[in-house]
Amino acid sequence: MKQGTKIKMAVYAVAMFQMGNMGISPSLSKIAQEFPEVGDTAVQVLMTCPDILVILSTLLAGWLTSRIQWRWIATVGIGIYFVTGLCGYLFSFSFPMLFVWAAMLGLGMGLFIPTMATVVNHSFIGDERASVLGIQSAFLNIGGILLTVFGGLLAAISWRTNYLVYVPALLVALCTATLLPANKLPEKGSKEAKGGIEPLVGVYCVLNFCFMLLYNVFPSNTAMLLHQRGYENSEVLAGIANGLCMAGGMASAFIFPKLVKKVEEYNFILAFVCAGVGMALGLIPTLATVMLGSICAGSGVSLGLPTAMYSMGRKFDENKIVRSSSLFIAISFCGGFCSSIVVTPLAALFGSGVEWRLIVAGSLAAIFFVLSFPLVKILRKLPTLRQ
Repeated sequence: MKQGTKIKMAVYAVAMFQMGNMGISPSLSKIAQEFPEVGDTAVQVLMTCPDILVILSTLLAGWLTSRIQWRWIATVGIGIYFVTGLCGYLFSFSFPMLFVWAAMLGLGMGLFIPTMATVVNHSFIGDERASVLGIQSAFLNIGGILLTVFGGLLAAISWRTNYLVYVPALLVALCTATLLPANKLPEKGSKEAKGGIEPLVGVYCVLNFCFMLLYNVFPSNTAMLLHQRGYENSEVLAGIANGLCMAGGMASAFIFPKLVKKVEEYNFILAFVCAGVGMALGLIPTLATVMLGSICAGSGVSLGLPTAMYSMGRKFDENKIVRSSSLFIAISFCGGFCSSIVVTPLAALFGSGVEWRLIVAGSLAAIFFVLSFPLVKILRKLPTLRQ
């Protein structure tokens, strides 16, 4: 088997666990019922808590890529998922323990996500890189579908059982250990990355921070929204809805390779449109529109994130790609973490219903849509250094 094929297999396998925090989302309403004293905001933070650990471990992974073989960084990161699944099922005796498992998920994500970005940017160029990034994003959403749907089925048994959805990560860890190359960056190369942050990275960080601030709103509130509206088996329905959210991302991922060549940075504007339309559909009190809103809200994730990785691969040298992608991923997950601690309290100023969270998120999407135009113009003026 060719080395490029092995790398692609490992990249796509790891991508299926890249949105690991979605796996526990179907249990949020049950966890809220189990621990009513902590409040909805604290329960929602369980889903976004991994993002704060991703910020720290992502920067660590960027440093480790010049010191440890990429295959072992990725293997340890994905292996943490397996450990989290077992520990979450066996030892979830109190609400604070749930934050420990959430932190472990974030630690794992922060290790393997930037490492796999480094592998892709160093192994493929031009059209092949665009294709790999698009397919990677598709597998990311396929994995999200499996995590949320099977997570919903497991949550119907018990919210503790839901953690077992992470156990299959052991198989992916075996893939990374055997299929990824034994490469690491030359330590000397980091000298070229000691300068200031490139403008492109800073602008992309702002855009993706804003999008991730919105993206987590729909899946983290779906279970509570359906429960509030009186649907039976709301955990299972929430799992299906969040699976459709991933399906929307998968659909947009398949058109990404062609779309990025025509509009490139304008993909971010499209992402805000998708988020806003999704929130609006979720406000309509029917199950069908909630499911359709999930698809729309999820489709934006495969427009902005791979666009940034593709563009950085074309406009920076190898050492700047590593540093830039690590920073970009860290800031993106910071947006995801801030989602519940920004949107939920803002919504509480207007009312206690879950619908207010969608209204606030939809309003923010409209604001970000307008503000994104001048930022995109800045990006499009930057020169292309490599294919």
